[in-house]
Parts: sequence; C-alpha cells; structure tokens
Amino acid sequence: MGFKANVNTDTGELSDKLVWSDGEWTFIRYEHNGKPYGRIKMYGSLHKHFEDGFNWSDFDVNALFYSVIDVCGRYGINPHLARFYKLEAGVNIKTEFPPSTLIQNAFSLKGRSQVYHDMNNNRHQPIGKELTGTDHRSKLYNKSGQLAAVQPNIQSSNILRYEDHYSRMRDISSHTGIYTLADLCKYTNLQHLTNEVVNNSQRLIFLNDKPSCEPFGKTDRTIISNWSNPTRTYQLKLSNPKKYSREMKRYLQLTTSNTENLSYQFRAGVKSKANQLLQTDQRMIKAAQIFLSQYQS
Repeated sequence: MGFKANVNTDTGELSDKLVWSDGEWTFIRYEHNGKPYGRIKMYGSLHKHFEDGFNWSDFDVNALFYSVIDVCGRYGINPHLARFYKLEAGVNIKTEFPPSTLIQNAFSLKGRSQVYHDMNNNRHQPIGKELTGTDHRSKLYNKSGQLAAVQPNIQSSNILRYEDHYSRMRDISSHTGIYTLADLCKYTNLQHLTNEVVNNSQRLIFLNDKPSCEPFGKTDRTIISNWSNPTRTYQLKLSNPKKYSREMKRYLQLTTSNTENLSYQFRAGVKSKANQLLQTDQRMIKAAQIFLSQYQS
C-alpha cells in the first residue's frame, strides 16, 4: 500500500496521518519521526464490498462469510487482530404501506429524534428518521425513496430499511461476542447480533399507532391519547419516570396485540427478514471455521 501524507502548505510539514484508499476501503496509519505507531484504522462496508459499491440487495450470512474471507485475503488482514470500533446491522423489509407513514410516527424511547429529509430537502416528505437509544442509534428510512432519488428509472415497491448503529462497542460486544472480524465468522455470534437487532426494533414506539380493537377501558384510552402527544410523553418521563415506564409497557402491549396496525407489521417484518438472512448450511459454517484456523489469534 502506498500511504500518502498531507502537507501543510504554510510550513511544508508532513502530517503524521497517512492515508491509502482504493475507492472501496480506506486505511489510515500514523507516524512519528518516520516511524509508525498505534493501530491502523480501516473504513468501509462489507455489504458494499460484496456488491461492488452498492448495498441495494439483501446481505445474508453466506455473503458475509465470503466478504470477510475475501477482504482479509485481498488486504493481508489477520481477522483475529482486526477489532471493531463501530458496527452497523439491519434489514430491508417490504411493506404493504408507504414507508413514510411509519417513519413519520416513529418516536424515540428517549424522546429525541432527528429527521433526515430527501435530496430536495422537502420537509413535508422526510426520507428517514434516526432514533437515539441508550447504547445505539436506530435508523428508519424509505429505501424505495432512496433508490428513486439515486436511480429515477428504477421501479421499486415499498421498501423500508431498519438498521442499528453501535458506536459503543463494549456493550454490543459483551452481548454478542463480536469484537473482531474473526468473531463475525462465528455463527452463534451472528445469532446473538440478530437477536439484538430484532429486540431493538420491538422497543420502538410509534406515537400515532392507534389500535383498531375497540372498545378500551378509560385508562387504556387515556394512555393511547397521551402517547400520541410527544411533548406530554417527554414531560412525563422527566416528572414521573415510574409512571412513564408503566404507561410505555402498557402502550406497547396495546399496539403489538393488534395485527392490523402498522407497527405490528413492521416488527413482524423485521423479525422474519432477520431470521431469513441467518439461514445457511453447515458447509459454509465449516468453510468459515477452516478460514479462521489459518490465522493465529
């Protein structure tokens, strides 16, 4: 790799940060007095690597194993030594409703959310939303809308993208056993990661998700009405955390028990698709094990 350093045009000094990129993966290393120090950082996407720069289609376990093996072989990486400092995982699901319908009603458990708009910055048609959790960020966005923005001639159905972003690896690593690239090639770890993604999707709250099963008791009607008001919900969390937690659990029970509402379709869709992407056979698992045995941890 031919690492390059930036030059300060005022002083002529070379930066201690050296960069090399092939357009798909970027490597960064640091030098002091001409000697390398610290670790080399690597940026890129296994999904885009598998699809030559795109990530439109599904990325299952078989594709993941192949990508890890290919990346390590191509760039001379020991998978046992390549540690994650960020991780993303998610699924694309087809819905019977426009994805924007669900996205507009999504509400963070922390009461904070950030809306991502389409390329024309039309604030009336947000393309996605980011929801902040305690140890991760969840993103919902209109994948079909994203495809249409990039490739206007493409014909796509209602496709919703859900993904979790983990920047605090200590928590997700302890739950899944995933610390390095090598750990991604262990099927049990991927099962744990899938469970994390599915469980996080089940915890999302959609404020205007009105159950159609009537009638409700007075208390339940009040809870449904209150949780349709984000200002009231956030104030409740600050003033009475126990009541907030109690009402949140009841609200989730009311919405998830109804098979006709949008969030039920979303949660069921994420779970079904995540389990589908986990499907593989023993030959692929064995190939991954053989690959790992070639490197020393």
